[in-house]
Amino acid sequence: MTDPVQDADPPPRSLESHAVNGAVWVTAAMAGVQGTSFIVFATIAHFVRPRDFGLISICYFAVQSLEMLVLYNVATVAFRRRQAIAREFTTAFWITLALAILLFLGLFSVANLAERLFNAPGLAPILRAMSVILLFMGLSRTHEAWMIRHFQFKSMVIRGVTGAVLGGATGVILAVEGFGVTALVAQQIVTSLISTALLWTVCPWRPGFHISLAAARDIFVFMVKVLPNNIISAVNQNCDTFLVAFFFGPAAAGFYNVGKRVKLALQLVAGNPVSAIGLPALAEIQDDATRLRAGVLRSMTMISAICGPVFLGASSVAQIAVIVVFGKYWANSIPVMQLLSLSGLAMVFLSFDDNVFILKDRPIWCLWVSLSYASLAVIALEILTRLNIHSLALPFVLPYAIVLPLSLTLMSKRLGLQLREVLAAIFPGLSSAIIMLIVVRWAGTHLPTPPNILHLAPLCSIGMLTYAGVLFCAWRDTALLLFDTLSHLRSRKVMA
Repeated sequence: MTDPVQDADPPPRSLESHAVNGAVWVTAAMAGVQGTSFIVFATIAHFVRPRDFGLISICYFAVQSLEMLVLYNVATVAFRRRQAIAREFTTAFWITLALAILLFLGLFSVANLAERLFNAPGLAPILRAMSVILLFMGLSRTHEAWMIRHFQFKSMVIRGVTGAVLGGATGVILAVEGFGVTALVAQQIVTSLISTALLWTVCPWRPGFHISLAAARDIFVFMVKVLPNNIISAVNQNCDTFLVAFFFGPAAAGFYNVGKRVKLALQLVAGNPVSAIGLPALAEIQDDATRLRAGVLRSMTMISAICGPVFLGASSVAQIAVIVVFGKYWANSIPVMQLLSLSGLAMVFLSFDDNVFILKDRPIWCLWVSLSYASLAVIALEILTRLNIHSLALPFVLPYAIVLPLSLTLMSKRLGLQLREVLAAIFPGLSSAIIMLIVVRWAGTHLPTPPNILHLAPLCSIGMLTYAGVLFCAWRDTALLLFDTLSHLRSRKVMA
């Protein structure tokens, strides 16, 4: 007997409204969950030692990598079907859960080995506790795919934000009471537990017990096919945390991850919205070479003009911001934040290039660029270590000096552009942001008292006025383009 179709694709006339509504709710989810997590992270940082944050960073690196490599794509086969068959989702659920149990047992059993590998006393019990999160991932991943497939984004947002808030509150209370690393572990586990429970509550689908062997075969074939890209994604996202912890120890990993969290927050605020606006527009004109080239150049100008002052501005005030937001014990994170904030702009450009590669049927180039970065990071770390240059962030920033020009060159050639055209599009915003950085750094060195929260506002004001003044005086066309684009977006929002 054939399984009934569960909520097949909506009629064409409603697809656009579903997509727009979904994009709004996904953006809200990212902002809500990440914003809440960052506030909790900054609060707990005042009560927990950097070494404890480093231990959690190592554990989270392991859990997240296993999710990305094994669990995340199991439900994708059912998700991609035009007809959403219940048996395929059921098959995906039981495979995901079985794999999650195996990963949990494997990670639990290698905890002592990991403690010796990283020379991190106390890591083993924390890793065993954190491995429980893999079970929650196994219970929730297929339900998440079902909810996304059926455009039920609002419920997912409520679930995600609620889990982040309650888990964060648990972590903060325990940290204030002096529970140290236990507070960090409890935050992660409570967040996962509540998110999973709420997901099962709001999702109307329930797994059955009838498994499709054909669907299972398709799942494993697909997993093998995407494994190389998953490996590269995991390496790019987590190799820095692994290498810092391996070479410098848990405390250094804690200092490093403060700067990394700030960079990721800035990418979420500045980079993702720009990509979300630009990519659909490019997709609409991808078959018109002339318009596509013009659209790419315009997008590069906008990325530089919007993201340049955000990332370089964060770098310029890092010396004050780290102390104010995280506390004086995190002073070693200042140079990390200064360097990683600069690299954040490069990551936004690379992400944009990846989208263009995909549009122009060259996804393999994303793989080669990612491999180049990972290899160069390892080489840079080895060279700097031999030279006794013990910088936590520099080995992961230097590779962008090679990888970004490589990616821009590949993108230019694929589109039939000259590299100098792309650089000319980037230059107005970037040069104005560099001048802003210099001015703010100079102003920061002339503060009459030790850095405190009262200095952030005037320095930010100086930065914004400097950037706006330079951009308008030296690059008026870019300033007008930025103003017109933001005005257009605002008018569309009001109309919506």
